[in-house]
Amino acid sequence: MANGHFRRELAAWIHPNRTASHDGTPGFAFGLSSLASYLGPLVVRTFDIGRGQAAKGRELATGSPVLVLLGTDGDTPADWLSAGQALARLLLRARVDDVWASFLNQPIELPDLRGRLGDSLGRKGFSQLLLRMGYGQDVKPTPRRTPGEVLMRDRIR
Repeated sequence: MANGHFRRELAAWIHPNRTASHDGTPGFAFGLSSLASYLGPLVVRTFDIGRGQAAKGRELATGSPVLVLLGTDGDTPADWLSAGQALARLLLRARVDDVWASFLNQPIELPDLRGRLGDSLGRKGFSQLLLRMGYGQDVKPTPRRTPGEVLMRDRIR
């Protein structure tokens, strides 16, 4: 959060609760009221709230029933695909059993932390995803694009 460029990009993805956009994240996904959801991007863009966010992230991680670190032996596109396939199976199985998952990807996105994450667990290889998993209440789904908005048909003649 100390990086102004990162804060501006993050703020661009946060939207008011009553938006028609199917991109980004509405404020309610962060637990924000309608009014706070309009102010959220301004606060994120303007203020370095890193220490507070770090404390909140630490509390989320240490208070989680289960943390899942998904890793691979290599770090090639084929490894990323394998990790994505494993993630899909894990998330589908979890939902069948009424288990929720949320991504804690910030440590994965910083090279120094990414390496230290696997090392701290005594695991060799490459950390790809960090998930928090457990039982919880149903949540309001965030908007999604329709398949027609993201898929294109080849027009081969």
